[in-house]
Amino acid sequence: VALDDDIVQCLSENLELLRLPCFAHTLQLVVKDGIKYASNATAALTKVAKIAKFSHDSILFAEKLENLSTTIPRATKCRWNTQFLTVAAVLNISLKTLNDILTELGKKELCLTEKNKEILDEFMALLYLFNEATVLAQADQTVTISIVGPILLNILSDLEFERTKSERTSLLCNALISSLKTRFGGFYKHFNINTDNCTVTINTNANTSFLYADSIFLISPVLDGRFKFHWINDCALLSDLTKTSIISTIKQYIIDACIKL
Repeated sequence: VALDDDIVQCLSENLELLRLPCFAHTLQLVVKDGIKYASNATAALTKVAKIAKFSHDSILFAEKLENLSTTIPRATKCRWNTQFLTVAAVLNISLKTLNDILTELGKKELCLTEKNKEILDEFMALLYLFNEATVLAQADQTVTISIVGPILLNILSDLEFERTKSERTSLLCNALISSLKTRFGGFYKHFNINTDNCTVTINTNANTSFLYADSIFLISPVLDGRFKFHWINDCALLSDLTKTSIISTIKQYIIDACIKL
């Protein structure tokens, strides 16, 4: 039933409406930005993709994988984390076992080197939380709005830690951090996190940064019994002074919201 024009106008004039972007989609764009700049990981990822394809094209390879009680899913372009799951499946097979099978089947060019494995291990470490976040954000029975803040803070904190020890995938790590700060910058500024020090320039068609500056991404986790203020207090990225300041700010946001009600 169509709403009366007067009702629509009344709602527009009296309600503060906030357009929320798709969180899972924006996360996917961050990962795509990262992989785009991960030139030193391209060779290893290409091998993995070819191994996955071969496992679906070759009955003999599929049978040998079945004997190992495993399969290798093929990645799809519409969901980035299918690539993550493909890499995970390949790494779950002993490097020697996998290479022996590939050599036996005449596919020695697909054998993974120790360097390939090191790169793939770092790739998994950097994108592990992105995969967890994607699964949570796409769950049917999850309140998505309250997980956004904790996820964004946790991922950035983890990447900053990984950056100190990433040897072969530092370009990927830097690009992921830069993309997070570019696409979610409005949120991070609440925590006095510098978003102007990006080492990689991320070109975006849509500016989502200011949308994530809304206080709803701070208030909703605190009102969720799973998080409260733990997601802030447990964050190694923040100083004690910043934690105290942002907690005080959020409390005031909640008080102001209650007064409006």
